[in-house]
Amino acid sequence: MEINVEHSPEENAAVANLTRGIANSPKLRRRYLELVKDFAPATVIPELDESRAIRAELEPLQTELLQTKQDLDRFKLEGHVRDAWDKVKRTHKLTDADIPAVQKVMEERLIGDPMTAADYYTMSRRLAVPRTSVATRLQVPWKTGLDEYKGLWKDKDGWARARAEQGINEIIAAREGVA
Repeated sequence: MEINVEHSPEENAAVANLTRGIANSPKLRRRYLELVKDFAPATVIPELDESRAIRAELEPLQTELLQTKQDLDRFKLEGHVRDAWDKVKRTHKLTDADIPAVQKVMEERLIGDPMTAADYYTMSRRLAVPRTSVATRLQVPWKTGLDEYKGLWKDKDGWARARAEQGINEIIAAREGVA
């Protein structure tokens, strides 16, 4: 749709001066030239045409550079993660087979730190190990020091109380001897 507007010579001169001012403004020149190029694509504007050609050549290189940077960042991150897991394995003496179990603990317990999850995992494993031997019975040396254990089986609480009082008295006597 064409708009046909008639201007007086003075108005045309004012628009020309305004257009010249925009074209000479360092801040607005590029947008002015792009508007001219959009209106008349066949118009040769060297500074705009060259810049567009250079930008077109640089675009694949910039994409490749961005991809390389992302790959490098991912490689560094994977290295840090690998180092963290190696430290966890060394500290807790874990094998590669234990790592999935530690990761499972991280997910189940919502633990973000591998070292903390490994602490939890090793403690739960250590506490969960069944005893292999039968509990031993209390052995009293009957042949020597029998008087010391006299009354143990008849009144366990009384015997323990008497032994505690004896120990306390020994401590008090030792303090008095030093002081």
